[in-house]
Amino acid sequence: MKSNVIFPNFRSSRLLLIVCAFVFALHTQVQLVRADECDDDINPDLFQDNGWNPDAPENKDKKKPPHELITATCGCEDLFKALQKALNKCYEAEKAKADADKEKEKSDQAAKDAKDKADTAATDAKDAKDKAEKATTDAKDAKDAKDKADKAKAAADKDKTKTAKDKADAAGAAKEAGKAKADADKAKTAADKAAKEAKDKPEKADKAKTAADKAAKEAKEKADKADQAATAAKEEVKKQWEALQNKLDICKNYTGPKRQPLKPGEVRLKGVKTEDGGDVIIPAIPDKPTCEDLDKYEQKILKIRAALLHGGYPGDTTEAIQQLNDALKKVADLKAKLPCPSPTPTLKEQKSMLPGIPEEHGMAPKKPGDTCAVLIATGKIKVETSGTGETIGTVVNLTVQNQTDQPLNCVFPPTLFESISGKNQSYACPSGQTVALNPHQTKTVPINGVCLNRNKPPVAKGVSGDLVMNEANPSAPQNPNSHLPATDAGKLLRSCAAKYTAADQLQKSGALKNLPYHDPQKQKDIVVQWSTWTDPQICQIVGTTPATKDDLKKVVYKQVEKKGPMSPETKKKVDQGINTIFEKVELTTAKAKDLEKPEGESSPPTETPAG
Repeated sequence: MKSNVIFPNFRSSRLLLIVCAFVFALHTQVQLVRADECDDDINPDLFQDNGWNPDAPENKDKKKPPHELITATCGCEDLFKALQKALNKCYEAEKAKADADKEKEKSDQAAKDAKDKADTAATDAKDAKDKAEKATTDAKDAKDAKDKADKAKAAADKDKTKTAKDKADAAGAAKEAGKAKADADKAKTAADKAAKEAKDKPEKADKAKTAADKAAKEAKEKADKADQAATAAKEEVKKQWEALQNKLDICKNYTGPKRQPLKPGEVRLKGVKTEDGGDVIIPAIPDKPTCEDLDKYEQKILKIRAALLHGGYPGDTTEAIQQLNDALKKVADLKAKLPCPSPTPTLKEQKSMLPGIPEEHGMAPKKPGDTCAVLIATGKIKVETSGTGETIGTVVNLTVQNQTDQPLNCVFPPTLFESISGKNQSYACPSGQTVALNPHQTKTVPINGVCLNRNKPPVAKGVSGDLVMNEANPSAPQNPNSHLPATDAGKLLRSCAAKYTAADQLQKSGALKNLPYHDPQKQKDIVVQWSTWTDPQICQIVGTTPATKDDLKKVVYKQVEKKGPMSPETKKKVDQGINTIFEKVELTTAKAKDLEKPEGESSPPTETPAG
């Protein structure tokens, strides 16, 4: 996780703790029946071996019951048989898929090994050829040297002016040259032989590689078919389980949670359940709804979706989120047909949206105008949000386009940016600003704020489409992708605004001077960020766990140890720095609580710095 200061990344460690806790929990209780993914969605009470404990006294010397459905009575026999048949087929398909995947993995490895051997053979052949060519050159050079030495010896023998020693030296040189030529010829013969032997190896290796690639391709096709068959088998299990659930009320020997009968217009959320295994129901839209009815219905849907995104309902949430988004879109369409009023707040009304947070902090001239939400709802502007990869400072970039032929003043009040997918960080941006736009002009507006979810990654730099704006104004048009009600968004913005103000005041008073940072901005960033992450109220609203001093220590240790193990002296200094940081974080939190006022009361202005 990227950051300007020494916070993030807890994702891996937190995930490891969750996994370990989960595994430990499984080993400390009677294991529920789960053969594989085929019966994941089926209530375990329906299986004969559910909860069977071989160590229980009553089960001593008894054979474990089969992993099959209980014997059905009173009207459900055919449904149970159909479900068991689908399960058996699914188990077989899953086994075939596992076997095919294993064979594919084996074939892939064989193809990789064949490729490596072919590459090695090609390299060896080239090396042998190069050596043979060099040996040929060396042999030629040795022959030339021998010929030269022989000529020198013959000349010395004929030259009467040469002494006996000169003639002996010439003879010795000719002998050495002859020996060198013989060695070079021998080396050339060996190199030629090696090159000839290596020459055929790449061709053989290529043939082996082609065969291995073909086998890997066939194994992949087989694995793909097995995967498709397993998927189809799982869908058939879901289909039969769906049929059975609608008849569980007449099954006398079934004691688990029964499917709640749907009222007209109600819809079950797909892929998720309540903690006790029940259905999550989307309520029906009232007949001939008023605007007030639609507002209440919209809040119910938003509440369900917020619980879904914060882990309130176990299961795969993909389809469920789409169902909820479709329901919200239907509400928006109905509101447009009635039509329901979308009041345009005046500048005075905008100031009262979040008492204690001025809409601007010296970042732009104060000009009258409509809020961004109103301008979007009326089609006057188009806005695209994108991440920056940061957790504090400039956390969001807005690309704002004037869609009209008239100049506009777009007021950006304090705003919460929520992750639509729920997989990334959300941001509280308590500073406001006004942007002047000429007709059809496009501007990029940097938005400053602070991350609210330390256990999630920031929206990556340049990535658009995952952040939605929540102005915390109940009277303004609400984006259907927003998860939090305006009241909760307002609490978050007021809390974070107070933290920024507290950090400013503490720094001006010299209270932050002992922090292990000399940069004034970084000093404020770290106390604001960790004060946000440790705030129980903020964490409760966004659905995360408050950070602790130990969490801060883990982050600092990890960053310091990247440079090497800490000596006892270094560790002592680091611990002192951590103590100082956390002391200032707690001081900031306490100061912010004093500054923060309840909704409806005034509060000091904040000064969120530009990032």
